[in-house]
Amino acid sequence: MENFRYSDFVILVGNTYEEGSEIRYGQHYFNVLNRVRPDVANSLRGTSLDPFYRDKVSQKTEDFVAMKWRGEE
Repeated sequence: MENFRYSDFVILVGNTYEEGSEIRYGQHYFNVLNRVRPDVANSLRGTSLDPFYRDKVSQKTEDFVAMKWRGEE
């Protein structure tokens, strides 16, 4: 996934999430992130921005993931 961009990730998350699923949106977001960019997922895991146990993904989390995706610190 060398040319897989952050915008591609956002589209993938949206296209693969099933409304009404027993899986929270934040959990799905994190699981997809862990598959495509485990390095970014690991930097998020267990922090206050980790969306895994949330129904939504905060803007702060989105900004953090986008920054890490681009390799910014």
